[in-house]
Amino acid sequence: MDDKTLIPLIFETVLKNTPCLNTFLFQTIAKKLKIPKKDRKKLSDKIRYLVKKLEKAGFFTVKRISKRLYEIYPRRIFSQSQKADPPTRGTLDWNIKADARNSPETPRKDESTDEKTDIKHAYDVVATPRYPKAHETWFVTACKYWRKTTLTEDDIELIKEKFDHWKADVSEKVMLFLRPDGYIEIKDYKTRFTSKSEAVKILKKAEEIFNNAFKEYDKAIFLTITLPRCFPLKVAMYILTFLHHRVKAYIRKNIGGKTPHFRVNEPQKAFYPHIHSIIFGTDWLMPKWELTKYLDKHLENFLSNMGEHYKRTINKRATDDDVRALNKLGKRLLKKYKRYKKKHPKYEGVINWITKVRMEDGKPVFDNPPPDYKFGDEFKGMARDGGKPLIWDYLKKYILKNVYQAKKEEEGDYSGKEESRLAWYWLMRVPFFTASNNLRPKRDKSPPAGWQYITSCYKVNLQDALEYAEWLASRI
Repeated sequence: MDDKTLIPLIFETVLKNTPCLNTFLFQTIAKKLKIPKKDRKKLSDKIRYLVKKLEKAGFFTVKRISKRLYEIYPRRIFSQSQKADPPTRGTLDWNIKADARNSPETPRKDESTDEKTDIKHAYDVVATPRYPKAHETWFVTACKYWRKTTLTEDDIELIKEKFDHWKADVSEKVMLFLRPDGYIEIKDYKTRFTSKSEAVKILKKAEEIFNNAFKEYDKAIFLTITLPRCFPLKVAMYILTFLHHRVKAYIRKNIGGKTPHFRVNEPQKAFYPHIHSIIFGTDWLMPKWELTKYLDKHLENFLSNMGEHYKRTINKRATDDDVRALNKLGKRLLKKYKRYKKKHPKYEGVINWITKVRMEDGKPVFDNPPPDYKFGDEFKGMARDGGKPLIWDYLKKYILKNVYQAKKEEEGDYSGKEESRLAWYWLMRVPFFTASNNLRPKRDKSPPAGWQYITSCYKVNLQDALEYAEWLASRI
């Protein structure tokens, strides 16, 4: 990794991909040189050093986005005006939106153009985050990867890198609140991704809900649903939720009564989602082969009428154009799914695992444990000696993995095979678990503290923010 080898590669990559993100530059060069993981840190430091050196020599212009993320431009682009700053991504986005808003509508040329336009619109609706104030790093990453069906190892590495950028950025920020006594309170950012204490709170809350549910219900079924990798990541999450609700609707219709649930969301190794769920109030649903056909039928129904399902269950404000475009995307995904079934003759429908849950020694156990009922080294000793396996041990394993990883993140340890789990939850913006409202413990709401949120800022700008907060407090 000498300078004579790296500098031509840096120039080649930046010139071909302007503006070039430093993360993309590193990934491209590491891939070309086939650098092993153990040496990638040295390569990253070396590239950063050379980019700074080339910037000082006048070959590059660097525009910073955050502490660890920046864009690299060839200097020749700005030769006409040395004072002009390179356009930021935000500026480019606003210019594009303004042009689109001010340009006259043009008639669609042909049916194929119409199809492409509708599919693009459908992805904009179903796989673009609806959180305009979200962190820019997360927003850009979600827009890119929510639409993908499969992620390569490089994709996963890049997502983890973006996750690290986000954590580094929020770790440099604080929030300012105005207390009723006029004192300005400064609070650090604490999230389930960066703080072990926040992750442990989630685990304790999950255990409390789980135990309370089995005090009220003495029977339940355990269900796992896994999809084939035919659908974009965000669409796969919608499908899993849709199928889960169809199972609950079947129970209500054929057995009667309420169907509260406790559900754990989990990524597979390839970053594809699947769910584990306990549905309370019944110990019988249908045979596994019949459930497979049942779920498959509803999956095809969802895809053939994706727009209507989206408007009815996800976003009631969806327009008629949104519904039409989503229906076209759904039909395209349905064709893809049918091709998958033809290619895999042994595949009969949505992969699932179902078993009864029964009480043994006052604790809920599997009547027939899932095939993957096992624990890693850090969870040895949790499995029960003798008798049926405990369900809470199985579910806790998945939540505990996130707690362990949050602890590692807090301590600055990014090693281990589970290092990407938190990045998946961050990317997909999904909770570790969900539960029906009637299972959650009922507590009296504490009176409001009276604190008023003022602003957030980077720690380096804290003094300016405090002056602004004091000025604002004097006017309230």
